[in-house]
Amino acid sequence: MIKFIGVTKKYGDKTVLDDVSFSLPETGLIVLKGRNGSGKSTIINLLGCLDKPSSGSIIDGEVDLTTKDEETRRIYREQNIGFIFQENNLFENMTAEENIKITGSNPNFQNIAKFLGIEDLCGKKAKELSGGEQQRVAIARTLLRSTRIVLADEPTSSIDAESKIKILDLLKSMSKNVLVILVIHDNDLIPEYADEVLELESGKLIGIQKYRETEKENVAKPYKNVFNFRNFAKKNLFVNKKKLIRTSLLLIISFIFVLFATATASLDYLKLHADTMRKEQENMLTFYKKDEKGNYISFADEDIQTLSKEFSKDHKKAVGSIIQGNITTIMIPLNKNGKTGKIAPYYNVQLFSPKIFLSSTLDHVDFGRKPLSSNEMVINSYLAEQMVYYGVMTKEGTYYYPKDIESIINDGNEIMLFGGNNFRAGIKVSGITNVDLNKFTELKNPESESNKFNYFSKKSIYLGSNIFVNDSFFDLFKDVLPAVTSGYNFNLDMGPQNPYGSKYKYMQVKPFINPVTLDDETVINTLAENEVILGSNFKEHFQIGSTLDFIINYSLDLEENLKNIKVVGFNDEEVSYFNEKRIEKYLTPPISKSVLNVTENSHQKRKELLEKYSPGKHATYEVATIFTSIYEDLTENIKIISILFIVLSVIFGFMAFLYLYNYILNSIDAHKKDVAILKSLGIKTKEILSSFAYEIIHISLLSYGYALIAFLCLRIAANYVATNIVGFYFNIAPIRILFMITIIFIVFILDILIALKNNKKITKTSPQLLLKKTEL
Repeated sequence: MIKFIGVTKKYGDKTVLDDVSFSLPETGLIVLKGRNGSGKSTIINLLGCLDKPSSGSIIDGEVDLTTKDEETRRIYREQNIGFIFQENNLFENMTAEENIKITGSNPNFQNIAKFLGIEDLCGKKAKELSGGEQQRVAIARTLLRSTRIVLADEPTSSIDAESKIKILDLLKSMSKNVLVILVIHDNDLIPEYADEVLELESGKLIGIQKYRETEKENVAKPYKNVFNFRNFAKKNLFVNKKKLIRTSLLLIISFIFVLFATATASLDYLKLHADTMRKEQENMLTFYKKDEKGNYISFADEDIQTLSKEFSKDHKKAVGSIIQGNITTIMIPLNKNGKTGKIAPYYNVQLFSPKIFLSSTLDHVDFGRKPLSSNEMVINSYLAEQMVYYGVMTKEGTYYYPKDIESIINDGNEIMLFGGNNFRAGIKVSGITNVDLNKFTELKNPESESNKFNYFSKKSIYLGSNIFVNDSFFDLFKDVLPAVTSGYNFNLDMGPQNPYGSKYKYMQVKPFINPVTLDDETVINTLAENEVILGSNFKEHFQIGSTLDFIINYSLDLEENLKNIKVVGFNDEEVSYFNEKRIEKYLTPPISKSVLNVTENSHQKRKELLEKYSPGKHATYEVATIFTSIYEDLTENIKIISILFIVLSVIFGFMAFLYLYNYILNSIDAHKKDVAILKSLGIKTKEILSSFAYEIIHISLLSYGYALIAFLCLRIAANYVATNIVGFYFNIAPIRILFMITIIFIVFILDILIALKNNKKITKTSPQLLLKKTEL
């Protein structure tokens, strides 16, 4: 039994319920009668625990509801109270059945639907039903919940007469099992349906009229709601399709930028380098040695022994020599028959400075044979292609145009090797390695010229410049002097009156090893450490006996002075000679072990060596592959691209965040009535909030899914384009599973935070919103 004991309710200075006391039975149909503003809606609010009295008590059994906190009152409302409003308050985008089962399924559903005559209506949307049909669905929802008390606030005011009678019949039937509190203005119908009438006027209870004793059957047991917030969220998802599409597209774009930003910003270039080698089936690593200033210098035997300890058992190594820092050159013209070529129209020749390997390191020669004498060599197929297409300079200084690769070998022409000190030598091609005959056939097709050049210039030229020779080949260079190592620049301090417009003038330098004939025919056989023989280009500025200062690499801030050097003469060349010991540390020997080529067949070992010896990683040794120079260029370009992706992802991500925040804000406002309905059904605020959180999580994850698909497709396209540009496999946007999972967690947390930020709007929304009349 429910008791109102001296209940008063005030809103400010206005009293809307004044010291009202009455008792209600456990079952029956009780009518609240009175004019608008008499206090009927206030009693409905108080009975439904939507409001608290200003004074007095409302007691259900032995529980004083006026002393309980809001959560206890919500649980009471959930388990005991069912509302039927003047407006049916259904969820328009749900079917009748979904509306009825909004708080959970019930095995009595079919019986209730049959009892109310709505079996055929279950599949229809609520907005497609008539007013009477909608009220029957609302009643079915209340019946399904098995609440003890039904509060019906003018449920028949906006429906036709026939439907009105059906609804009152249903309520009367329900009252045998539950307590029905009915607000109705049809006074003629009250005696027929009411068991008891409470008449109110100006907030006071002025009379209680009992028509009949209540017929008690089975009192409803308390019911616990099971709210399917996921289904509720999905139904709301497509209400505003345009806003949904705009928000989703913005999210998809921002996710794509984020995925590319994380992929490019986290690129492991060394791992990618190693993966490229495996994909391209390239296993050659080339090692160099550097001095403290970064200049490449010759390997000593102990260096090779030290490095060899780091290679796997499955490797082969070959030491490559170079003649005085690349002074030995093969010349290929870049025009043919007097016409400029398509490849490099601004250049006349292409110079190959070969690294020289002993032919004993070759497993086999694909065409021809290995060299047998000092003036024979084996060349790479790329160099052979260039000779066939463009021609090559011979020992005599003329251009030779072989018809095909057989001609290169069979014609026996000596290719010119030339360099400093007027060095000239002729060497024949005895064999060609790494030959693909199909490529030579394609040379006849002019359209393939640029494609082949792009391919070889990015990849095969690295190996294409290597030549393989007989042991006796190095006898050709026995008279070549040591030269200043590339990277060291000798400059003469010209003093303040320098006619060249700069204090320092660059000079060519050689070590004094053999006697030098001066311009006056005097022969100098020895040269002291503090003496210099200047080139003819300095004769008009200085005199024999002058004391000069020289500086090394002044422009690179690596200053090292050679001071107080005395001029002992001038020669006919534009070359200056110093005592060999004085400049010994700047010299490269005539023939140096410049490179160590290692065929490393272990992918893991290649990766480890790249990580340890890539440029900038080690003080003494440096490793390179045919991909190194391109990777260095790509690294800088990709860093720029990555920054661009990061900026775009921040911009679009911020916009998407605002859109998503605005989306849930508008969604709550648009569904304020739905929130009130759910609260009237006793649904927890956090469960209602969960439905809106699920809505934006659903949007976010669905957008992320589409973004992932787009990213995977775009990365395939990006990798295809990048591979074609660089000429080898290049994974510009590797898949980062951990990052992808991390993004999901971040999105989930952000969505929860966005939802929590809007919790107040849900908390402030009251079921009183559904009550049309108020005594305020």
